[in-house]
Amino acid sequence: MKTVKGALLFIGDELITGRILNTNAEFAGKILSAFGLEPEEIVTIPDIEDKIINTLRRLIEEYDFVITSGGLGPTEDDLTTQAVAKALDLPLKEDKALLAAILASSEYKDTFAMASKMALMPEGAQALSEDSKVVGFALTYRDKRLFFLPGVPSQFQDLLKNKVIPQLCLWKTGGRTLECGEGKVFKSFIFFDLNETDLNRFIQEIPSKEGLKIGYYPLLPEVRLVIFGREEEVKNITEQIKVRFKLNLVGEEEESLPQGIGKLLRERRETLATAESCTGGYLASLITSIAGSSDYFDRGFVTYTAKSKSEILGVKEET
Repeated sequence: MKTVKGALLFIGDELITGRILNTNAEFAGKILSAFGLEPEEIVTIPDIEDKIINTLRRLIEEYDFVITSGGLGPTEDDLTTQAVAKALDLPLKEDKALLAAILASSEYKDTFAMASKMALMPEGAQALSEDSKVVGFALTYRDKRLFFLPGVPSQFQDLLKNKVIPQLCLWKTGGRTLECGEGKVFKSFIFFDLNETDLNRFIQEIPSKEGLKIGYYPLLPEVRLVIFGREEEVKNITEQIKVRFKLNLVGEEEESLPQGIGKLLRERRETLATAESCTGGYLASLITSIAGSSDYFDRGFVTYTAKSKSEILGVKEET
């Protein structure tokens, strides 16, 4: 059986300039590899129509499936949909049901032009989500599978995990069958204040884990662990990890510590302020790296000298 080859294409000026960290690439590479769909090429390009067209054509020529991220929104710099239509020489069609759903949402009810743009898809494309706020579509072109996902991390991850991978795993074409993930589950953990080697040493001592794929991903200040395998085996090792590292385990989904903190603060309707010294504002930076953190983050102080600690924080001089 011929190996099915795939590529990832990430689109956005913010990714090229480094204004936003490409967490979608990390997530996609990790989960696709776990399902035996490891991408052979990952490309990042700016919001330039000709660049999108030429890159997409090349990737389609070289690979069996291509997954893209970004450029599906309603603004002028969202060029992916029209670039796809030009690259594949397909007319754009308005999805009337999608348009109605978008217009029914409070966000776009008074902006018909923006809603209309988001409801356009190349002829033959199928929407990946029933949610009008999540725009993404799939397309089969010359026996190739193409997926166009939004750049918003939560939306990208949800569609990739729950829509794209299941379709790829059931895909049959040209005598090739893509079989992956049947009877298996994907589990991720996020730890804080834990050494990667300590985690690895513990897992090495667990018997009967030969059928599991295990990956370690240090991402300061966290360590992430990914396990893929048969449900019963994953369940068994999960229970042992929870017992051993219950004080370090901060999440079991693709949710970072700052995201988890923000979620808890919102649920409790609480706010947060920070006071730092040797970290030089790093803690506040992590917390405010999450969109909408102004809902719960009030202020931060960096007090490095003893004088500043005393004046601003009221720390006693003898301390």
